[in-house]
Amino acid sequence: MWVVYLLEHMWLSGSFWFPCAGFTFWAAKRWRRLRSLTRSRKYWFFFWGGLSLVRALIVAGLLFLLGRNDGFVLEGIGWSVGLAYVVLQAFHIRRVFAEFMLSLLIRIVGETVIGVAIAALVWWVFTLCDQPVDKQSIRASTQRYAISFFASAWVLGVANWVALLRPISCADCFAPHGIPFTYFHEGGMAGGGGFVWSGVAAEVFLVVAMGTLIGWIWKVVVRSAGN
Repeated sequence: MWVVYLLEHMWLSGSFWFPCAGFTFWAAKRWRRLRSLTRSRKYWFFFWGGLSLVRALIVAGLLFLLGRNDGFVLEGIGWSVGLAYVVLQAFHIRRVFAEFMLSLLIRIVGETVIGVAIAALVWWVFTLCDQPVDKQSIRASTQRYAISFFASAWVLGVANWVALLRPISCADCFAPHGIPFTYFHEGGMAGGGGFVWSGVAAEVFLVVAMGTLIGWIWKVVVRSAGN
């Protein structure tokens, strides 16, 4: 189950950080003071990986200082708790503090990897947009559809990320999450939360459908412009 939570986190977090990285890349190509960020692919990856590492360390430090003895704080760490639980169960370790610390460590490593992955995706997208390719080639069509799928996932990710920022109106709410389909239902103090698999399937289908439609429209426009 922690894998699904990780994918959700990558989707929502990536939808926020991807445009930030994209704007930084675009600005670095045009402003001399920022040009050093994109002087090489390795340096670009190192910058965003390091930024993600520092951000994760700050969050981990705050959680450690504010709630290291509180088992309920584990819920605030997110996807890494499930992986930490699986690892500790394999060694028959049942301590909240150990689970908390391992979760923080996994979260720090995971956020760094996600930061590098976002940087790589931004570099790839901008590289594809800058390279001239044959308008009728299979490669060009594949690239257009790939970018279209990422664009549709980003649009839905931003919408769902913004929806998660809505204020909570009660202390024990059974709140649904998901736009336009409910893919997660938050439980109360007695539990009852979890993924709504029909909504998860619907969200995935919508991403694929939107990406296919955008890619097809892009292909038609390019073909019409070539004629």
